[in-house]
Amino acid sequence: MTNSISRLNRSGLKQDPGKREQAHRVSDTLMYGTASVPFLLLLDGKVKKDYLDVALLYLETVALTSNLYTYSPLDPTFVDRYRPLVFYEEVPLEERQSGNMRNSFYSGHVATTAMGGFFLAKMLHDYHPEWGSRRWLLFGAASLPTATVAWLRVRALKHFPSDVLAGGLIGAGIGILIPELHRKLQNRMKVQAGFGLQGNTLGVIWAF
Repeated sequence: MTNSISRLNRSGLKQDPGKREQAHRVSDTLMYGTASVPFLLLLDGKVKKDYLDVALLYLETVALTSNLYTYSPLDPTFVDRYRPLVFYEEVPLEERQSGNMRNSFYSGHVATTAMGGFFLAKMLHDYHPEWGSRRWLLFGAASLPTATVAWLRVRALKHFPSDVLAGGLIGAGIGILIPELHRKLQNRMKVQAGFGLQGNTLGVIWAF
């Protein structure tokens, strides 16, 4: 079965299974931490005046990232790929046969981390033109937690390199493109929250 693994992904079969639990725990912490960091934008003097719009925009970004992972043709429901853990005979058979061992592609942890980091970078880039060319360093900084979580997910035997690469590209793309789309169409599109007897809603209004 391992003969079908591409050269890019073979490093996923050369990890130390004894370190998988620690890598998994640290990746969880980094993912949740990075996904929460954009709310610190509300402390920024320039962003604070638009706090509700920015908060709703981020919630829209989170919702799109989550739904794309859950319902799109790229998600684990449609792409049947075994996790690297399955190939490690040192790991107890019961663990290798657990219920979610076909959810390798793509990495939701990496997508979520990239989404949070690149959304933050994009918003700071747009709100602070006075920073000049230094603003582009923000995107380099956003790639650091993304790359770290990607490495940890491979080390945790949860994903192959192509899985984390795809997750990073998807998360970064959503984190950048959603704010950019709203910036380009700010006079025609807005996020709006509603409250009623049927529950709370979050939607997008596009005026033609």
